[in-house]
Amino acid sequence: MRPVADRIRILVDVHEQRSGIPGLLEELGAEVELLSLPAGDYALGDDTLVERKAVLDLPLVPRATVPPESVAESMLAAIPVISTVTARALLERFGLPAAIAAAPAEAWLEVPGIGMERARALAEALGRGDERPRP
Repeated sequence: MRPVADRIRILVDVHEQRSGIPGLLEELGAEVELLSLPAGDYALGDDTLVERKAVLDLPLVPRATVPPESVAESMLAAIPVISTVTARALLERFGLPAAIAAAPAEAWLEVPGIGMERARALAEALGRGDERPRP
């Protein structure tokens, strides 16, 4: 287990306790604090909230009507400085979000529309914020 100073701190809404996820997070080494959150189910840092949903919580949309590339594009475009056009360009170059995540940050700079600022934001969103792309 990580030393306490190095542990990731996650604030968890008290209603999530029954899900078993807080316990799993602790087993993985996170520092978990249960409290009543005003929004979201999990707070990760100062600017990220996670709202956990079950399939039954979501509106029913026939799977065939949502193409997989649209889902991947939406995931990437959720990063504040990544537009849908840039998301499409990343997917065209790398194919899948997993391939984008696995690529070195310098490879992202080869994609039209990706400069240093967007590469840094992408690295941060992928949990690689300490990685600084080099032109």
